[in-house]
Amino acid sequence: CRWVDNTPMTDASEIVIDAGKLYQFDPVTYEAGSKSLMNAEDWEFVAQAINAGTTDWKALYLDPVTKSIKIGADIVLPESATVINELSYTLDGCGYSITRSLAAPLVKTLKKEGAIKNLTIKGEATKSVSVEGSVTPVVPFVDVLDGGTLESCMNKMNISIASCSYDAAFAGFVNKAKGGTITGCVNEGNISLVTTGQNADKIAYGGGIVASVFELTCPLQITECQNKGSIYLKSEFDSNASAPGVKDVGVGGIIGRIHAGNSENYVRIFKCSNASRLELDCSASSTKSASYQYSLGGIVGLSATLESSILANPLAAGCYYLEIEDCVNSADLYNNSI
Repeated sequence: CRWVDNTPMTDASEIVIDAGKLYQFDPVTYEAGSKSLMNAEDWEFVAQAINAGTTDWKALYLDPVTKSIKIGADIVLPESATVINELSYTLDGCGYSITRSLAAPLVKTLKKEGAIKNLTIKGEATKSVSVEGSVTPVVPFVDVLDGGTLESCMNKMNISIASCSYDAAFAGFVNKAKGGTITGCVNEGNISLVTTGQNADKIAYGGGIVASVFELTCPLQITECQNKGSIYLKSEFDSNASAPGVKDVGVGGIIGRIHAGNSENYVRIFKCSNASRLELDCSASSTKSASYQYSLGGIVGLSATLESSILANPLAAGCYYLEIEDCVNSADLYNNSI
């Protein structure tokens, strides 16, 4: 259609081509991978093709030089939008945004060769769950960062979860980080989570950038990132329950919990900041079992283990190598647990 519309003959919205006549059309140069994702239909076509392992989409949407898939307009995705299972290419937002009403990740696993850059995610995600079990992590960008890169991205999605009776993980960008690079990313989304006391012990980890680090396959570098969104976690205690509901909580402006790191593969947080209030309302649950962890920090929530109900000595085997340099917390921190 563009080819026809670019000709001097087309002064109307439609053109009729008569059989038996010759027509002169302007020449068109074909460029592989020149199309951009413009709407939800384009996203579905590419996401489903990547998951299926087909290659015909590359001629249309993959830049052969930069190996990038470009977004060319602000896109609204439905709740049923396909999640990319593994991304080994660059998804370049080109300054545009994706709006969603579901805080499921765009990508399950961002591999070493993969990257997401210059992209904003917006929207309002509200969920009420009262059933035991697991749930999709409440993270807009990536479930597992496995060596990939997030660069100059922004999260503006506000997330609110009520009556949560399952293990909870929430963050502005990444659920589980196994290594990779996050640089120049900003979270402006506010996160609110209310856990309900049941008969099983639950965990809740979250941060403005990353929820947790439990296994490192390569170093994780987080540089010049900011959290500007508030995080509120409340544990509603059921006095008749045999357990306090939520037992381990780690909330941080940058990372919620770090449970891995040695001198070779470790987390380095450099020139990052938290500028919004972080709050844990867990007094009732923590009274039930004083040895449980309810930890909060402007940069990192928790990076230690409990041994015999006593926090481990920094030199003990239960702690982890971590570097934090030139970081700032300028916001209020509230934790009423014991």
